[in-house]
Amino acid sequence: MLPGPKENRFFADFDKMNPVEPVLNIAKTYQGQKPMAVVSGGSRAVVGRILKNLQIESLFQERVCAEDTSRGKPFPDPFLRAADLLKVQPSQCLVFEDGEAGIRGAQACGMGVVRVAQDFSLTFWTGLKRKI
Repeated sequence: MLPGPKENRFFADFDKMNPVEPVLNIAKTYQGQKPMAVVSGGSRAVVGRILKNLQIESLFQERVCAEDTSRGKPFPDPFLRAADLLKVQPSQCLVFEDGEAGIRGAQACGMGVVRVAQDFSLTFWTGLKRKI
């Protein structure tokens, strides 16, 4: 899929992009110890460029992008696809998510969720909210 006008505007500010440090630190801590995937509503081309630009491609064994499932977030399909690719039961997954649609999708398939707020604080959701 070729980038459109929206993606081109996004790429214009690419050099200003920074990772979410708390999530990056967790991913680096568990690299090689836990299977990890990126699940995004973005296209594979855009997600690939982001991971490459941030130099974090090697942290994640799998990517599930917009074109990989017929229904995206808030449906559980992308998360279930990632669990399948990683050969992990959904109940054993922990999703770090910044959007409400993604939170709903992950919860719908029984995955644990850590909400990433705009200030990059993390809240583990289990019915009760607890900051971590």
